[in-house]
Amino acid sequence: MPVTDLEAWAEETVKPRAVLPAKGEGEFAPGQWCRFCKLAPTCRARAQANLELARLEFAPPAELTDTEIADVLARLPELKAWASDVEAYALSLAVNQGKQWTGFKLVEGRSTRRYADEQAVAEAAQAAGVTDVWQQKLKTITALEKQLGKKRFTELFGDLVIKPPGKPTLVPETDKRPALTPMSLADSEFSPITTNTKSKNN
Repeated sequence: MPVTDLEAWAEETVKPRAVLPAKGEGEFAPGQWCRFCKLAPTCRARAQANLELARLEFAPPAELTDTEIADVLARLPELKAWASDVEAYALSLAVNQGKQWTGFKLVEGRSTRRYADEQAVAEAAQAAGVTDVWQQKLKTITALEKQLGKKRFTELFGDLVIKPPGKPTLVPETDKRPALTPMSLADSEFSPITTNTKSKNN
């Protein structure tokens, strides 16, 4: 877009609409741009749009037409984003302001155990005569490539690195990735992944 056209659009289209909310005017227009709005988690217009979509999403698939299913797929990202915003908003009020939501309660989430002091654990193990408490692990491909540089990394490990096929996923047709075919799906699902390995004797 030429700069002059962009400036004209900003002045003639964006600016007039931007001042309407300050006057209590204008119309709500839910869409991808909602993520930039401070009212996003509690906006009723956005909620109504997504709840209408949810009505279709939670219906048995057999009752939906192909067109309806395609429409749901296209709008799922917005529905998920809205649900995530509402959940984060509700959790924030519950944690920071003691807000209580009907039918819900604030609890401690799942947690995993961890060592309070790894060095102290190692010293206690050594004192008890337990020596095999350490576990050696290769650096990630990204970390090792960054350490050695792409050229050196490829020279040393290029034939030892594989990239398994990713899990199939539905995306809009505008996505740049090539479409999978039934044959390619069968190949990736049932064909064994071969790796190149070097023998220590070579």
